[in-house]
Amino acid sequence: MKNRLLLCFVLLLCGFSFAQNLPNDCVNYIQACDNQSISYNVSGAGIQEIIPPSCSSQENNSLWIRVTIEQSGTLGFTLIPDSTDISEDYDFWVFGPNSDCGNLDAPIRCSTTNPEAAGQHSNHTGMNSTSTDTSEGPGADGNSFVNELDVLAGESYFIVIDRPVGSSPFTLNWSGTATIANPFSTQNFSEFTDIVLCDEGANNLEPYDFSTLTAPYLGSVTGFTVSYFTSNQDASLNVNEIIGNTNVSQGTYYVRISHSNSSCFIIKPIKVMFNSLQPLQVLGCDETYDGIFDFDTTNLEANLLNGLTGFDLTYTDENNNPLPSPLPNPFTSTEQIINVTLSSNTGNPCTFGTTIEFVINKKPLVFTIPSNLTRVCNENDPQSTEEFASFDTSAFESIILGTQTGMIVEYYDENNVQLSSPLPNPFTTTSQNVTVKVINQNDLNCYTTGIIPFKVLSLPTINTQGQEVYVCNNLPNYFVHLDAGLIDPSQSSNFLYQWYLENDPITGANSYNLQVNEAGNYSVTVTNLNNCENTRTILVSQSNIATIDNIEVNDLTDNNSITIIASGIGSYMYSLDNISYQYSNTFTDVLPGIYTVYVKDEKGCGIKDKKINVLGAPKFFTPNGDNYNDFWSIKGLDAKLKSKTVVRIFDRYGKFLAQIDSLSIGWNGIYNNKPLPADDYWYTIELENGRIVRGHFALLR
Repeated sequence: MKNRLLLCFVLLLCGFSFAQNLPNDCVNYIQACDNQSISYNVSGAGIQEIIPPSCSSQENNSLWIRVTIEQSGTLGFTLIPDSTDISEDYDFWVFGPNSDCGNLDAPIRCSTTNPEAAGQHSNHTGMNSTSTDTSEGPGADGNSFVNELDVLAGESYFIVIDRPVGSSPFTLNWSGTATIANPFSTQNFSEFTDIVLCDEGANNLEPYDFSTLTAPYLGSVTGFTVSYFTSNQDASLNVNEIIGNTNVSQGTYYVRISHSNSSCFIIKPIKVMFNSLQPLQVLGCDETYDGIFDFDTTNLEANLLNGLTGFDLTYTDENNNPLPSPLPNPFTSTEQIINVTLSSNTGNPCTFGTTIEFVINKKPLVFTIPSNLTRVCNENDPQSTEEFASFDTSAFESIILGTQTGMIVEYYDENNVQLSSPLPNPFTTTSQNVTVKVINQNDLNCYTTGIIPFKVLSLPTINTQGQEVYVCNNLPNYFVHLDAGLIDPSQSSNFLYQWYLENDPITGANSYNLQVNEAGNYSVTVTNLNNCENTRTILVSQSNIATIDNIEVNDLTDNNSITIIASGIGSYMYSLDNISYQYSNTFTDVLPGIYTVYVKDEKGCGIKDKKINVLGAPKFFTPNGDNYNDFWSIKGLDAKLKSKTVVRIFDRYGKFLAQIDSLSIGWNGIYNNKPLPADDYWYTIELENGRIVRGHFALLR
């Protein structure tokens, strides 16, 4: 349970003796207002109201407390005697909910355990969440604690505290999750100002009606009553109220402000003074710094008299020279204390004096923060719609104040929300005008305001990461083009540039574009007219033309293939016609023929090529004189390879029939000038590298 706000009535009854209205009877209960701890003493039983006896006990020295629940929950308490003597014995009963003094019914909780008889180590008692019983006692029965209550908002309970043995006062601490109603939690009743009266008879008695204070004090507040008493005791017990016009003497009286529905109340003192008026201090805020100020005296006498009437006022300066009465408006003066004499104009002699102190405070100056501290480059992505920056405010206050002392500095954002003072360092913000208010601590109405224009400066808007580009090791005169990456290149003349290679500045590289033929990590710093920088980085990698190490030709098969083995630092593509390129270095289903293999560096560093032969033997031929397929020969042989290749033809029985030489267009199916019949024939091919290939083909007629 929370401890919040103030008790409406905390009374230490030790040492007090009340003749009437003691809170040891139900009708004189004390209303507990809020969950703050309560401290009391008990004395006497009053009317015996625990009838029939509950938990085998009755009132001995009792106190009645009433609680009203504001927020539902659990309600418990711990009662702690001021003395730790185990013989101090407190009992209690709880009635409710919503019982009244004329119909209490049986208690819903009670404990009359004697801590000494029960052999306990503590004389505390109460209700808590760990106990399960609802009643216990008397004597040695129980452990002094019973189960807490489940309570609902709006319910009221009576708690009767009784001390059968001992003399110690106690403190009661509330527990649980419920809150006890306090009608004063939303009110802020001010202190009463002093009442000043003229002791016209010089007998320390003057008639006064306190009730004239009630209406202006409450104003529009409803649900509360105000009553007046000569002592705190009377105000606490609500006895001997001062009613109407009555003779009062100089001293302190007490005002009881009571809530109409809950019986909660607070007590405030009010002082009655005779022939005395508090000195008045009038403050001036000097903008000219000459020590002279025109004081506004429009409300001067009203503020001085504070409701006091029936007096004439005369003034003298600090040298006792008379001044006009009333004082002129404005009253032009240096700092001084003037004397005021108040004389009764009711016919009865009464004169007394007070003073008015005219104080001149210097109006503060607000010195301007240098623009280099209020203009900072954007720290966010320059392409983002929001720009913010962190400002170094470590020197702000000393700059704003200069040599001024005794000043209060406040800061407000552009929505007039007060910021911390001093400002955080760093102060991270978007562009905004922050108002600084410098206040003279001797006069909170004497201040000067200024503006701190926090400006977040835009960065150059560029693509900060350039695409990787390549230079060619084999082409020393091949250059690649780099640029600073402005989103709007047409504005390139509005910026400054510095190019770097591996973070080292490149001498003379101060243009939007840069031509390079050396690999490395390049960057360019782009600076705008606000001296804000942004950096673009570009990786320049190296490549090279390929070296063809080998070409593997798998020919004279049903599925001829070519595999190109190339090396180099580049990324290569392959082609058999220099038109269609592929990333795979293997070609399949290649027809017999003479080919040029191309290996291209895809970064533009050149193409390597090499001529190859893919051989193929036809499966048949038809030597019938139609000039179509009349000769059988090996495909893919060029003149050079043909001169170094021997092709022999045999019949199915192995008889040698013909040899095709380098000048021949092929075998025409004639042996010894006679056409051979249709049949299968065999061949051998002896290549230059020693490879021998055998196969057969058909002669068709």
